[in-house]
Amino acid sequence: MLIRRHTLLALLAPALAPAVALALSLGSSAGAPIGSAAAASAGTRATTHTVRHVFVVNIENKGFAKTWGSSSKAPYLARTLRGKGVLLSKYYGTAHNSQGNYIAQISGQGPNPQMQADCPEFSNFVKTGTAGPGQLRGTGCVFPAGTPTLIAQLHAAHRTWKGYLGDMGSSCRHPAVGSRDTSQEAMVHDQYATRHNPFVYFHSIINHPAYCKANVVPLTHLTEDLRRVATTPNLTYITPNLCDDGHDSPCVDGRPGGLVSVNAWMKRYMPKILASPAFRKDGLLVITADESDGAGSDST
Repeated sequence: MLIRRHTLLALLAPALAPAVALALSLGSSAGAPIGSAAAASAGTRATTHTVRHVFVVNIENKGFAKTWGSSSKAPYLARTLRGKGVLLSKYYGTAHNSQGNYIAQISGQGPNPQMQADCPEFSNFVKTGTAGPGQLRGTGCVFPAGTPTLIAQLHAAHRTWKGYLGDMGSSCRHPAVGSRDTSQEAMVHDQYATRHNPFVYFHSIINHPAYCKANVVPLTHLTEDLRRVATTPNLTYITPNLCDDGHDSPCVDGRPGGLVSVNAWMKRYMPKILASPAFRKDGLLVITADESDGAGSDST
């Protein structure tokens, strides 16, 4: 299995940036958490600030050089946004293809062969054993209700969350368990991909339809939710559609796709996040590729 290199670009709220940027810079190379002793030992007084609103944006299949190099086809991302944040380069995917990386983001679970194939069938995960650290061994895609997740941790801490999915149409959209996933290929008016929506692969979420529909929503809900701190969740998790996230190139609707379409989408949505009251108060924006794709992009 190739473990594909990817990157994280982290942007902090203006009020948090001086202290947190230091810690993030150290953390990217030394593993130091925000406000840690490692930050203080660097000779600078570390002030602890609390990030209460995290925004995660996922793009697709983009390697380091093409994304961040001088000839990047996403100059708004590679230069404008990069200039506002900290680029963390020592991150790697846990799977290839996509689905396993999204699952790992919210549960820490590693992939199995069905997940490596992007789960063409929306099948139940059948547990055959366990392994460290906290891994479920087995086959299939939709994890049993007791599987630990970031969502359960947020719920226990009385924190809020939402997933915002491009072209999803209806909230909590997913195939019936045991059926074929018809979103594997984009259509002109429907470029949503179930495999890029990790929340629907956990019975702890989809077994409660009202809860799922309230929290796993179309991307069109984002603009209104950003208007006030009270309506902005503590975790805002965003996956654009298969064109806007750069996955397809060209796209079925005639747009170029790839980094060109990523750039256009970023220019539309990132200013909304950066100007939102929640981000400006105590926000952290993370932009990441779920994996890179192509020769020379693996961890070797």
